[in-house]
Amino acid sequence: MNVEFLPEYLQYTLGTGISVGTDKTSLVQNSLRILQDQGKFRHIYFWGIINGTSKDYYVAYGVRNDALDRVFYYSLDGMSWLLIPDPLSNENAPALTLDCRTRFSGDPMLLREVEDITAKEVVHLEGGGDVEAESQVHNLEFQFDHEDGSGRNLKEEDRLACVVTSITEEAFILPRRALFKVPNKIGSVVFNKFFQGLNDVEFTKLNNYVHYREPRNKWNTNLLESSAANYSTDFLDAVDADVPRHRKWSVVHSYDQMIVINKCLLWHGSVFFHVVDTPRYGNCYFGYGLKNYDLPFYLSPSVS
Repeated sequence: MNVEFLPEYLQYTLGTGISVGTDKTSLVQNSLRILQDQGKFRHIYFWGIINGTSKDYYVAYGVRNDALDRVFYYSLDGMSWLLIPDPLSNENAPALTLDCRTRFSGDPMLLREVEDITAKEVVHLEGGGDVEAESQVHNLEFQFDHEDGSGRNLKEEDRLACVVTSITEEAFILPRRALFKVPNKIGSVVFNKFFQGLNDVEFTKLNNYVHYREPRNKWNTNLLESSAANYSTDFLDAVDADVPRHRKWSVVHSYDQMIVINKCLLWHGSVFFHVVDTPRYGNCYFGYGLKNYDLPFYLSPSVS
């Protein structure tokens, strides 16, 4: 959510159960404006809050030139902001984060010993006496084996970096044509100043929303699907191809106020809103930072 319009944008998410007090909103807004000046950011955004057992993590990010090149920060009080480390600075952190199913504590320096869930599942599925299962478990243990016994220890700050990255890549989206790829600068992506929003026909269709991250599909994927596509604005991955197909997202729209709300069902607490026929849109996350791995079991089989 753009900090300049934070109080207004938070009003659009009230129907989803997200609520931030007026005092806290003003505090975060003012502190992020200071961070914007200090970091020389062109735009700065409030990402959301990851709830911990003792303290919460406030998360924000800044954009300088390239809209896809973001710098992330976190705060424990909404005033003092610290740089979130690179999620790959600890090579074991992404794999350990997948196994960590407990809530955040609110202490970024906390070291937590992560139980090897993957290895246990292999043993359960293949059988404890099975040679293949024992080999797979051995390989998993070898990957994290260190002489000091710290291979399964995960620092909460590293886990925060991995979770924020995962949520951003999987649950943060944009309306189609909201970003513009500058043709005369390789890799330069800017916010499209001519974007005026999705119309009352487009806003209900998932193929008009794209992931807010570097594209993973081939560059001509969107061009092959629509004759009206323009690579300068249609270079990002559409969300309608996400797995489970057409079931990862929940789209709710209000015709009286012409507001659409998209929720990613893999990350409970992620919300995207867009005011139809206007350039106003935003993403936020308010939750525990735990991925919903049970989603496939909640879905009824599709009938072809």
